[in-house]
Order: sequence, then C-alpha cells, then structure tokens
Amino acid sequence: MEAFESLCEILLRQAGYWVIPGIYVALNQRDKDFLDETVALPTLGKRVFKSFPRTQLDLVAYKPAKNELLIIECKSFLDSPGISARSFPFSRRVSLDRPVSREDVARFKQYKLFQHPEYLKVVSDQLIKNLKTLGMLTQDNHPSTRLMLACGRLADTSSAPIRDQFRHQGWRFAGPKTIVRGLSRLKNIGYHNDPIVMTAKLLLR
Repeated sequence: MEAFESLCEILLRQAGYWVIPGIYVALNQRDKDFLDETVALPTLGKRVFKSFPRTQLDLVAYKPAKNELLIIECKSFLDSPGISARSFPFSRRVSLDRPVSREDVARFKQYKLFQHPEYLKVVSDQLIKNLKTLGMLTQDNHPSTRLMLACGRLADTSSAPIRDQFRHQGWRFAGPKTIVRGLSRLKNIGYHNDPIVMTAKLLLR
C-alpha cells in the first residue's frame, strides 16, 4: 500500500470507519457487456470492458453507526501540479461519432469510477456482494455507498469548484486542508506505534 493511502487509512479509522486497503473487484462477462453497450468508450478499436482486468479500489471504508460504505480513490500528487476540477467533466460524454482522444483515454483510466455512473454502480453492487460473501456485511444489510476522492494537492487556486462538482454528484471530497486538519488531530490521540502518528506528534505538538 502506498504511503498516502496509509495516511488516509489512519485518518478514516480515527473518524470511526473500518478500513480495508487494496480490494479487487472482478466483473463478470455480463456486466462487462452491459458496460460496453452503455458507456460506449472504445479505445484502439476495441471495447474497453471486454478484456478489462479486475478493478482495484484504493480503500474501502465502512462506518457501522451510519451504515455507510465509502469507496475511496487516493491521489497524493504532492510533487505534481495537482488535481483540477477540469479532470471531472461530469456533463461530457465520449461519443462513438468521433475518434477517441488520448485525453479521453487517459482521463478514463485515471478516474474511471468518477467518469461513468454505470461503471460505479456495477462495481459498487459487486463490492457489496463480495463483502457479504466474506461475512463482512450481513446478507440483509444494504449500506449507502458513496464515492470519495482524497488528494494531497490541488491545481486550482480554490477548492470550491471541485467541491461544488462533488457535492452535486453526492460524492465526498477530502482535499489538502481536510487532510492537514486530520493530521493535526493525530497529535492528541493516545500512543500509537505508527510512523504517521509519531510524525504528527513530533511536528505538530
């Protein structure tokens, strides 16, 4: 697991979530065929989902008190320009009537779950089935599922545009300021033999 994901995991745990890193969700062929017909994003002359590998989710977090299941995408981008609201063109659909650009393919690969609600729905439903099979959710439990992005750097001068976009979609956004606030709270928790907690205590006390 990457360092930034580890940081997000401990902050979620402190917020009352059970956290599972690096879950793989495999889609059956029927789901892949449905997505190829619905999403309509061909690349290199082939359907995207026909030979699609398992979807890896950075973090999955569950809060029993709220019966809430979060699917979290973690992007640190600390030494890059950062995430921009332009990376999430919710109103735009790739059309079969024009060639697919490199930008279309790159955006799709980097933010797959954020680009197509049909894909998110299929992955979410399969994830819940998997968790029930593992006994991590009861068979009669139907948690509310939300998509979340945690990022360490923004390209935009303000987080308002991307926050507004996420709020409109019913998604959650944790930007640099949210993560820093979470880190500052770690300095006051009890002893944890964890490098992130110890660093927070050393630097922020």
